[in-house]
Amino acid sequence: METEASREALRKELANMQRRMAELEDDIRLKEKDYQMALADANRTEKKLDDQRRNLEMSLESTSSELADVKLRLSGAEGRVTALETEVARVEGAKRDVEFKLGSIVSSLRRSIGFTQGMPRSRSPLRARSPSPRRSRPNSPTKGRNRRQVVILLPPKIHVNKHVRES
Repeated sequence: METEASREALRKELANMQRRMAELEDDIRLKEKDYQMALADANRTEKKLDDQRRNLEMSLESTSSELADVKLRLSGAEGRVTALETEVARVEGAKRDVEFKLGSIVSSLRRSIGFTQGMPRSRSPLRARSPSPRRSRPNSPTKGRNRRQVVILLPPKIHVNKHVRES
């Protein structure tokens, strides 16, 4: 009987072990299924991230190319701005020189023909008549120098001819 009891105990223990083994196998199958789903999710996520990385790399390459082009155009524009600023400064300097020279010429001409502050000098009664032609010796030749005639228009409708020597 003892053997029968020990057999019965062993059968119960075997049944318990088989049940436990079946539970563990079910747990393993469920965990394997979970791991396979997680692996599939990870693979999909990896594929998405790879696609995004490739898209970002292409975008970066395109943007880098555009940036290089914009930098090149900016450099050219800055060069043109610098050249134009230099030209403006040169033209303004030339303008000031010309304005000064014209002011000097106008002042000299007004003094020589008798204008002060834009008003003619009062003439004496003797000068009211037209002046007689001056008697002077004729101009001498220019001795090999070229001369050109400059006409300067002055307000109020005064034209003065002046010979300027060319160098």
